Amino acid sequence: MKPEILILPDESIGRSVGAKAKNYDVMDLQTGDIYHLSEGSRLQDIQVFAGKGTRVSFRNADKYAKRYGGNAESWQHVKGRGLVDTPEGTRPAELHWMQCERIGKREMFVKRWLD
Repeated sequence: MKPEILILPDESIGRSVGAKAKNYDVMDLQTGDIYHLSEGSRLQDIQVFAGKGTRVSFRNADKYAKRYGGNAESWQHVKGRGLVDTPEGTRPAELHWMQCERIGKREMFVKRWLD
């Protein structure tokens, strides 16, 4: 039987070393502002709570498969904690995003600020 929540390992956010460096846009849903994850930090307490690997269906999976590719069955809704660089400084946040193994993370947003 599949678990209700799938726990994933922490993930490091690399430091930019050039044009090929990867960081994620993070939207603050309250303001619409776009930030980035703090380089050299980690995404922690990562949990898949809907979609592939869990017993909870991801009701928007078809939308993401059409928008970004992959199979709808492979998409997951994920949450975790991370540090976000803002003009006021680095702030901890609960983050949510959608991901697919072949496609990667998409549409990361701040669910709530933790400071």
